[in-house]
Amino acid sequence: MGYHYLRKEDIQPKKFGKEYFYTVEEFAVMVNRAIVSIRRLIYTGNSVRKLKVQYLYNKPLIPAKELTEFPFVHMGKPYSVYHYDKEGRVIDDSTNDTV
Repeated sequence: MGYHYLRKEDIQPKKFGKEYFYTVEEFAVMVNRAIVSIRRLIYTGNSVRKLKVQYLYNKPLIPAKELTEFPFVHMGKPYSVYHYDKEGRVIDDSTNDTV
């Protein structure tokens, strides 16, 4: 049983119906977080809101638009929000610059 490693450059959202989705593993790679952190955002959220998800055969799929719309929060600063662009780069809302 081997592991395969995903790279941001290789990840493209998959189309199901009319929307595009990432798996939890793909989303974790795009935002440079652990899979368990993404699952926590799905079930409990952060100080702003929960990560939106849809299930396909009990597998959680994250809408691709969540990559750019979900308000991530800086650790220890619950009102300091940042986002990601479509390539998975951090956009700091306090300066509107790419970090």
